[in-house]
Amino acid sequence: MIWDNAKAYKSSVSLAKLLTISCLSLIFLFTTTQTTIINAIPENFDLIGQWVSTYWTIQQFLIKFISIFVPFNYVAIAIIGNQYGMAVNLFTSAQLMSLLGIILTICIVAALTYLLVKPLFFKMASSPFEYKKSKVLFKHANKKSNGFMSFVKKELRVTYRSGNKFYDLLTIMFGLPIAVLLLNRIFAAMDTRLAGLLMGVAFNILVILVIALSSNVPLSHVYSEEGASSYLLKTNPKPYLYSALAKIVLNIVTISLSILASVIIFTSFTNFTVVTKIWIYVFVEAVYLSHLFMSVDLDITKPQTAQYQTTGSHINNPNEIKSTIYGFIISALMAFFTYFLIIENQNTVWIKLSLIALSFLALRIWLFVSKVKVYFKERQ
Repeated sequence: MIWDNAKAYKSSVSLAKLLTISCLSLIFLFTTTQTTIINAIPENFDLIGQWVSTYWTIQQFLIKFISIFVPFNYVAIAIIGNQYGMAVNLFTSAQLMSLLGIILTICIVAALTYLLVKPLFFKMASSPFEYKKSKVLFKHANKKSNGFMSFVKKELRVTYRSGNKFYDLLTIMFGLPIAVLLLNRIFAAMDTRLAGLLMGVAFNILVILVIALSSNVPLSHVYSEEGASSYLLKTNPKPYLYSALAKIVLNIVTISLSILASVIIFTSFTNFTVVTKIWIYVFVEAVYLSHLFMSVDLDITKPQTAQYQTTGSHINNPNEIKSTIYGFIISALMAFFTYFLIIENQNTVWIKLSLIALSFLALRIWLFVSKVKVYFKERQ
């Protein structure tokens, strides 16, 4: 019995690892495909001058697409009929056959689904999973971990198992660099003047900050979403700051890496020096962290624990609304300052902006630490 339970546990762990690897592989494949497609956009593209060759290239792509994805072609014929040049013929024999084929395919899939799901449903309905327990007996050595890292590991497991949080974070982490790459490839395809180039730099800052700061909105209820268990945050034998920081470490690490990749992609389309690129990253990272601590402070000073305790969610959370508004305002102001300061001097603008952002970050960190020491004692 012990051997069977241990074997079942190992099998479940192996399955979880396999699913994780498969998910990460799909994300890597999707990211690689998107990057390849975006990099295919030519630079200084003259659409009017190259329209003839572009038109026939598009036509060849569509013909090849139809030959590979035949089922999609049949669906299009069933809906709109056969197309000959600019004319469309409806209610032809080909359209009727395509429509019958689609109906037949749906019936076959429905029948197979019924035959496969029926035994599974009866098996689940007849199994006493409400009260049946399966003990997992295995031995493992206890390991002493650092107090703060123990909190971090616990939050990593909770985030990974929650699903929505984990995938939302991955979406922003990989989506931000892809969006920046697409933006700059489009800019590179245009023949712009100096003013256009400077506007492109400011718009890059705007896009990076808007997407990065949007990841901080869920942190405006990071403590309140514990609901009835919120008071447990202050029962840990370690300082309150450990519990408060552990819940935001994953966001800081993942989004910081995404910002780093985005800045590298953005600056690769410019002639900035390495030192300037570092200052740009320091500036964007400081603004991101400042807004992060600002969003977390909202939940510390004005917790919404009662709403999450009763319903498990809060549709009109005022902290989320404030965090979203602050994010848009900060992003717009930073892009505005970037554009008007970079016109004066392209070398010193990033130092000025970085010093302002770092000063604001230092203030937000001090306020965060102070509020954690004061308000965490009052959590219920």
